[in-house]
Amino acid sequence: MSTMHLNLSNDRELEREPVIAENGNRVIRNTPLPPLDFDVGDGPENTNLVPATTLGRDLTAALQRAGVAGEETALLVLRINDYRKLTETLGESFGIELVQHVEARLRDRLRIYDVAERVSDDEFAIVLGRLDKLDDVTSVASRLIESCSGGYDLGELKTRIKTAVGIALYPPDGEEPDELLRYARVALQGADEGDRSGCHIFSRELLERQQRRVWMEAELERALLEDRFTLHYQPQYDADSRKIVGMEALVRLRSETGELIPPDDFIPIAENNGFIVTLGQWVIREACRQLALWREAGCGPLRMAVNVSPLQLVHEDLVHVITEAIEASGLVYSDLELEITEQQMLEHSTVVEKVLGELHGRGVRIAIDDFGTGYSSFVYLSRLPLNLIKMDRSFIANITTDPRAVQVATAMIVMARELGFEIILEGVETAEQQQFLKTSGCDFGQGFGLARPQAPDAIEKLLLEPQYLKIAG
Repeated sequence: MSTMHLNLSNDRELEREPVIAENGNRVIRNTPLPPLDFDVGDGPENTNLVPATTLGRDLTAALQRAGVAGEETALLVLRINDYRKLTETLGESFGIELVQHVEARLRDRLRIYDVAERVSDDEFAIVLGRLDKLDDVTSVASRLIESCSGGYDLGELKTRIKTAVGIALYPPDGEEPDELLRYARVALQGADEGDRSGCHIFSRELLERQQRRVWMEAELERALLEDRFTLHYQPQYDADSRKIVGMEALVRLRSETGELIPPDDFIPIAENNGFIVTLGQWVIREACRQLALWREAGCGPLRMAVNVSPLQLVHEDLVHVITEAIEASGLVYSDLELEITEQQMLEHSTVVEKVLGELHGRGVRIAIDDFGTGYSSFVYLSRLPLNLIKMDRSFIANITTDPRAVQVATAMIVMARELGFEIILEGVETAEQQQFLKTSGCDFGQGFGLARPQAPDAIEKLLLEPQYLKIAG
């Protein structure tokens, strides 16, 4: 690991004490701006650093000095965003040279009170010295980010990078050097959930969230093996006949203690780690199987709506999985409806268009979910094989208090009609919203005011004892 001292003041420090840091991976003599040298092997293949879990001597000593003096300080971890993608695209030699230039920019702020050390291929750990107050940490981190981000001219190759900083405070967050290093990296993991640039401060809430994420990733695998996923189904009603014409399959996870875990707690994690593809395949098979069971029980014709994730849409097995599920259950393709979001339509548009075209050609219905909340585009409405638009609940949430909300919702319904699409109104909960469903020209309605998602047995009972929808008015 290489060690340097950072100048975080506006004026560059001229008084520097030469420091020699020898921490295993790198040796850098910190005399004023020496040549950068990362030649520790026979070639680029020997220059990868295993991410350190312990801090080197100099950083540890800096924290110990702060402790002895009773001072507050902070440990920062500065990360080069998308470093692996850059090295995979442009080569390891490019990555090495880029890190050297990033380190040079850090060196440009050398100061005797602050110590930095390279702790992985794309990370530097920094201990700040002589802070007047901990509130100064974010402004220091922002200056570091500003200094290290931006354009780099590496010979014939030019690139722009962004950096992010994770911050752990000493002693509020911890007193052990290795603990602070871990917490600063936890803060960077929080950055991955949102804005990947800027500075991010560690918190116990963030740590608990990350710990729960790790637990949930393992829980998803266990739950599939132990058959603890289940589907609940929410009825969709025909606005004219007031009969149930379809179901939306909604996945639930049952914990080992029997608690139902809502999808918002695990779907984003499944999306992030790719498990959503496996889970989505199970949902398609199970939903088709259940629809066939209701048919055998005499519940009448229904269609089954299933949400499909972006990863599923571009996965090579999607068409095969759907075909297999339809044939195994004895259904026809038009019994199945795939719900996709607007964002999914725009991501990987060429692949999505091909897959949806093939499925639609076989008879599968295609619906746009949460329409109007994303990147609405008339281009894809006219180009892609769509059957139905699900108007997002936000459009009718304020119809009793905002006349323009009624106008916007009505305009969307007219547009859908003109384009030949069916339209379903989501989020129907109040009597006023039920009245709007009745008079607006929508084809279908869905929401807690009509029927909540229920287990298969409860749905079967509802279907065998037909309950007509009582629309207000």
